Amino acid sequence: MQQKAVLALYVGGEKNSFKGVIKMKISLSDAYYAVTDTKLLGYIGEHKARTITFEGLEVEGAERYKLRIEYKDMVSYEIDISSGSYVIDGSLLRSIQTVKAQIYAVKSGDEGYELVKKSNIFELEIRPALENEPAPIPTYESAKEYLDEILDYIEGGGNYNTLLNKPKIEGNTLEGDKKFEELGLQVITSAELAAMWN
Repeated sequence: MQQKAVLALYVGGEKNSFKGVIKMKISLSDAYYAVTDTKLLGYIGEHKARTITFEGLEVEGAERYKLRIEYKDMVSYEIDISSGSYVIDGSLLRSIQTVKAQIYAVKSGDEGYELVKKSNIFELEIRPALENEPAPIPTYESAKEYLDEILDYIEGGGNYNTLLNKPKIEGNTLEGDKKFEELGLQVITSAELAAMWN
């Protein structure tokens, strides 16, 4: 177990860094048909959290290898993957969508690069992430204070029915003597409860 943890520290080439620990593998056949082990490119907000590794990139006559990613708005990015791996930058995970991707093997030409071979087009997904800060769970003290305010209000002659912030269950305000059904609750036996967990 400790050996696996130590190996993870060195992925991405930086000691004591967790950059690129989560990996995606794209394999290319001799016919340059690309297959991914997952469609997940990453989640919105991630930055250098995942690494793509490539297997079978080498093509005779090619000097460099590129991964082109095209978004729904037709904007595309070209990434140099000649090293055989790429740590996914946050700029690639710019919006929630399915993107198209294709691998190119190229060589130097008179006017930039010349195409040697290209893979099939495959799809990758950029998925949403929870980005809002969660509401804090009230402490025992603040919950007690809230309940004390309600009790003081009622004991001081206030009327529960005119209380502005009445407690609720499932969106149903607790007023009067309501039955379980009126609160959206159901009476069940111990056997029915046990069956729900089996």
